[in-house]
Amino acid sequence: MSGPSDPSKGPYLPDDIWLEIAAEAEPLDLLFLSQCCRSLYLLFSDKETWTKILRSVMHDCGPFIVEYSIDEMTLSILQRAATGQGRWRRLLQAKAAASKGLAESRELSPSTLRVWTSLPTLRPIYHLVPGGRFLVTGEVWLTPDMPPGQRRPIVSLDLWDLGCPFVRTNAPPLPLNSWTFGCGIGSEGVCCNGSDLFITGDTSFRLVVSFSSVPVQESRAVVASVSLGHEGATLTRYAFLDCPAPITKTSIRGDLVLLQLNRTDVVLWDFMQSRGLRYCPMPEMSASDKHLMLTDGYVVLLISGGGEYEGIYVWDISRLDLDKVDADHPLMIAPCPPHSLLFSRWTPVPRAEAGGVVGSRALSCRPPNSLLFDLIQGRDETSLTRFRVDIAKGSAPGSIETRLSALGTCSLPSIRRSSVPEQATGLCVVMPSSTKGRGRHCQLFAYEPAMTAEPALEAVRPLTPVPMGLGYPSASCSYSGRVLCTRPLYDKGDGGKTYCTDYLSDRHPRTPDSERRWSKPAKALATSFTKLLRLT
Repeated sequence: MSGPSDPSKGPYLPDDIWLEIAAEAEPLDLLFLSQCCRSLYLLFSDKETWTKILRSVMHDCGPFIVEYSIDEMTLSILQRAATGQGRWRRLLQAKAAASKGLAESRELSPSTLRVWTSLPTLRPIYHLVPGGRFLVTGEVWLTPDMPPGQRRPIVSLDLWDLGCPFVRTNAPPLPLNSWTFGCGIGSEGVCCNGSDLFITGDTSFRLVVSFSSVPVQESRAVVASVSLGHEGATLTRYAFLDCPAPITKTSIRGDLVLLQLNRTDVVLWDFMQSRGLRYCPMPEMSASDKHLMLTDGYVVLLISGGGEYEGIYVWDISRLDLDKVDADHPLMIAPCPPHSLLFSRWTPVPRAEAGGVVGSRALSCRPPNSLLFDLIQGRDETSLTRFRVDIAKGSAPGSIETRLSALGTCSLPSIRRSSVPEQATGLCVVMPSSTKGRGRHCQLFAYEPAMTAEPALEAVRPLTPVPMGLGYPSASCSYSGRVLCTRPLYDKGDGGKTYCTDYLSDRHPRTPDSERRWSKPAKALATSFTKLLRLT
């Protein structure tokens, strides 16, 4: 253990104890705590300390990228990045209105609003990299200057720098790099089936893209790695996998890729070891009733709809036998019953009134192996309930514990289930309400559930909707409070515009009074420190 801190740098406690306190406390509370006295201000104004705090936040809440290098970030940017998710949460809570008061509620005013025409609007490949600064867009097109019948499909990817979300600027998006590579499919009728992104380092991420040909049933998934740098970005192709059926779902987590084929079969592919497994988890059902997700240690299938199969099916990846996959060893269907099954009737209204599960996604936060999904129900009035699923190894050998918790619910006039953007992550689910008439814009709302320690299905607390302005959401980031949206295509003259909206202030995080809301642990910590300082 290190010795006592220098009195000029903080109260008389060892440095490693201060670091433990900083790691456990909420970053935004540390900023408020630093205003208690001069010594605490000096202690929590150290760049090295905030670098460790930021890495602790990434460990607990999932990695994100806001700069080209963490080591080169200024103290101000470090503080804003570490407190971004907490500020976004508290801003939503402070501005939230009750469900019945949405008509009278005021819109959440953006800190910065930029309108771009140079940035591509929605593409088959469209990912706002967690952190909100970088955007990946792409599509599949045919090689030009070739006669019909000889053209080949090409994958085109573009990487954009939208600017740091914590710095106010009017600069347009900066194109960093563009890449093209062949699909490896001979047919001209190729379409992109899906894509996913996973952060692997401070300035790197992996991207998986899947595509299929029509009418010839050829499908392929390609994994690439992107590394960011001040002088540009580089792309490296890792591997590809040919599949015997159309790919309808694509996700990546570390070295694993999860694919859904023909709306029924599942493929788990370790692209680093060239090994894979194909199995059929359930009888053929409607794709809208099945939600396939990949966590750190499990494959999870969520089946909704109120039928006999409704439940949560779990496969432990460590217990799956992945076989070698290459040109000489194609994927073969193998029997693979679930290792855990939770039959759960989470639909509290009759089946005829249920709208189904939307917005399902695996979380990158701690503890691992958790996922969220939203259930919408009703006709004239829509009810939205958010659930969390936590999966962990049980006490008995080979057992799995699956816990389902309701986080909150709210009522809205109407929600179109097809309008929930898949890019929404973390705290904020951005969705448009239905509109009357083709000339009206969609209305955005942010839903922040009122968390409880042990929520029960019988006594859920309401979500808090927050109006966020006009537009159609295409991507959002809860780490930085940034939302990208476009005008509806039927809005004449505005179909090609992208609106980049930043909702967090670019001022120092400690300044806004509306965000000055301490957590209970921080209040207790501040009281203890105040007493300690008086004694010393």
